[in-house]
Amino acid sequence: MKLSPKSLLLLVAVVAVFASCKKSVPKQVKYIPKDATFVLGINTKSLYEKAGKGNISLDSVFNTFSKEAADPDVTKMKNAIGDLKDAGLDLSEQIYLFVKTGGSIMNGKSVSMATIALLKDASKFEAYLKKQKADVSIKKEAKYSYAALGNDFVAGWSSDVVIISNVSGGRNAPGSYSSGEGTLSQAQLTTLFEQKDDESAGSISEFRDLVKESADAFFWYNSSSALDQVPMLGMTKISDLFKDAYTAGTINFEDGKIVADTKSYSSKALQDILKKHPSQDLDLKMVTQYPSSNIDGFVSFSFNPELLIDILKYSGFDGQANQVFGDLGFTATDVAKAFKGDIAAVVSDLSVITKPNPYYPAVTTKQPEVKFIFNAKVGDKASYEKVMGALEKKGLISKSGNEYRITSFNVGVPYSIDDKNILFGLDSAVLQSYKAGNGNANLPDDIKSKSSGQAAAVFIDINKILTAIPLDSGAKAEEVALMDKAKATFKNVSATTGHFDGKLSKSEIEFKFVDDKKNSLVSLLEFFAAAAKTAKISHNDDSMMTDSTIAPMIDSSANAIPAPPAEQK
Repeated sequence: MKLSPKSLLLLVAVVAVFASCKKSVPKQVKYIPKDATFVLGINTKSLYEKAGKGNISLDSVFNTFSKEAADPDVTKMKNAIGDLKDAGLDLSEQIYLFVKTGGSIMNGKSVSMATIALLKDASKFEAYLKKQKADVSIKKEAKYSYAALGNDFVAGWSSDVVIISNVSGGRNAPGSYSSGEGTLSQAQLTTLFEQKDDESAGSISEFRDLVKESADAFFWYNSSSALDQVPMLGMTKISDLFKDAYTAGTINFEDGKIVADTKSYSSKALQDILKKHPSQDLDLKMVTQYPSSNIDGFVSFSFNPELLIDILKYSGFDGQANQVFGDLGFTATDVAKAFKGDIAAVVSDLSVITKPNPYYPAVTTKQPEVKFIFNAKVGDKASYEKVMGALEKKGLISKSGNEYRITSFNVGVPYSIDDKNILFGLDSAVLQSYKAGNGNANLPDDIKSKSSGQAAAVFIDINKILTAIPLDSGAKAEEVALMDKAKATFKNVSATTGHFDGKLSKSEIEFKFVDDKKNSLVSLLEFFAAAAKTAKISHNDDSMMTDSTIAPMIDSSANAIPAPPAEQK
């Protein structure tokens, strides 16, 4: 068969595109197992650059976190990390960490972890190990060298990659922990260095798409791998619903905010169910009708409850569910249809008040106080009345007009159940005002805009919550300063989830900072430094010691975190 010039060019183009796509997957991915439960990737170059713009000093980080000025353990760690720049590592490439759960009934549960980085010079890495541990024993295997690092960590390396392996748990404890030879951690190294491409995470198309994205960090969660460790679920068809179900996400430190974008992939079986029962837009009015402008947070979402019936049927539990509900006089389908699937919860007016102890009135305690509303909308009226009527016949509830009362037990909080909504709260006045629909909650404009047209939304006003928490009158000056630093740093966090599009659903999480002109990584490190400094002072005070040599973390001196290699600039 002859190919025409046009067909030949097309074939060459397809092969070129395919080859370029494969090349764009980082080499480190080859050493991540396909069934890893969780994977974290870190773009060291990007983070170094962003931290460096804030003049974050590596030396002063360790000085700040040390309990004493001359803490030998911290000094040792600081020197070890400082030497990493000459350890032959390629810090211009991503570093990966994975966690894998496993084990069996015979051998017990185990957790495997590994950190994977590229090497530019294996001889320098060996020299680094010998400098950190003079008596280190370097062993050789067919495809890699290895050495025990202590605490069941074993480093393995070839000419271009290094893997730090650790396996904990299980009932087997073979090998020599002084050299690492024959240990479970060393056995994992052998598995990873001999791992074929189709056994790695790179064989999963969704994972390949993730690692090609440009981000400061990314994460991967394999739901099916996690559920495989639950024996009871593995014996049912529920596990099939989560087969090939993954969550892939990127994290970026931007000016004034940390943004995480995620994609949740469903199995083919779950996709079919979700397509059959699409969700509606969340009803934000369930939040905005709240009778207070002092909202601390809310969650609101919408889903089709009838998808739960199909999940029960698929997993084979519909018979048991209908038997339970049948004893009450209705079916699982009646329950699903009785509710619309619009649900919201709102929290407001958090405060800390002083109350006398009911048993010892002379003693007072500080207790948090908050106002709250939970609202679930009624769905199909006929199904709802069938369910409520059956419960009334059983004496579990009573009805007066269109209102229902729970008679089978003392609820303990204000509530209202009628033919439109099921409401629970903590304050009767707030509940009645909310029910009347007279409220007008003051949500930030960007939160309202982001929530519009979504299937779910969450909002927490961190700054407002911090402001509502008073410090004790005897709080130390550094504790007051740390709280002020927190208020000046953190603003709020929000998250939204879109509708299922036939294969996946997308979510966005946004963690906002008060200073929207400063990179969020710098703001975060500055706060951690302040927190560590406060803890350090408190430790020294408790030990009746003083230390006037605490080094600040923010330093524009020559001790700043080294920039990426010259070729990166």
